[in-house]
Amino acid sequence: MRKEKIVKKFKMDGETIIFRYPTIKDLNGLLNHINSLIEERAKISLQKKKSKKEEKEWLLESLKNIKEK
Repeated sequence: MRKEKIVKKFKMDGETIIFRYPTIKDLNGLLNHINSLIEERAKISLQKKKSKKEEKEWLLESLKNIKEK
């Protein structure tokens, strides 16, 4: 199993904040987040909800691009 790559870690208001690259474990959370933004009609480039398959394809491509830098 590949370790999550941390981009930045810092404290704010007594809490530890960690910015890290996504992993495949984040798939469901990412899917829920993007679809909730679409439901709220947030001003983002997507207008149609994504399926789990579509989100997985996007995430795997993103992880490949991150790995290749």
